[in-house]
Formats: sequence, C-alpha cells, structure tokens
Amino acid sequence: MFVLGPEEIWSLAVTSVTDDAPWLTVTPSSGTAPLRLAATVDRTGLADGDYSATITITTDAGEGDQTATVDVRVSVGGPTLGNVGTVYVLVADAGTFDTVDQAITSAAQ
Repeated sequence: MFVLGPEEIWSLAVTSVTDDAPWLTVTPSSGTAPLRLAATVDRTGLADGDYSATITITTDAGEGDQTATVDVRVSVGGPTLGNVGTVYVLVADAGTFDTVDQAITSAAQ
C-alpha cells in the first residue's frame, strides 16, 4: 500500500482558458483544478448556419500534455430551438481512460 504524505500532494493550476469565437464566452479564465467552467453561446447577430469553435485549457502540468481542447458546435436557425437538453461531460485520463471528473448540466440549471 502506498500513502502520500502531505508534502507529496500535487495541485494542478489551470493557467488559461480561452476560446476562438466571438459568440462564445468561457469563465473563469484560470484557477486550480478541479475547475468548473461555464461556456455561454450568444446567437445574437449570427446568420443561420452551423458554427464551430475550440475551448483551449492550459495547465502547469509537469508530465504529459499541458493543454486540452474542447470542440464546440452550434447550429443557428432551422428547427433548432437552442436547447440541446441535458449535457453530460466526462473527462478521462488520456493514458488509462480512467474517469478524472464528470459533470451534468442543462438549460434549466
């Protein structure tokens, strides 16, 4: 059995959270993991069509990737009402596929 002592506990700093679309806002822009992010889409002024963007999360990780990305896709117009229902997000370790964190949200929350 392996037990971590207090001096062996690590923290992961999220040094930046950015997006690449003017219609997408992600908050907060940094913090300490685990960190809950809110992504807000503003469809105002967008022409009918499909849009895509990327959220980039950068950390101070000492091993492995320091950056993770989340693809965001939005449809405007047509039969879309703007509510996709309940959204489930699962974050997995890229090497082991073990669940690191999870969240559930909907427009009602």
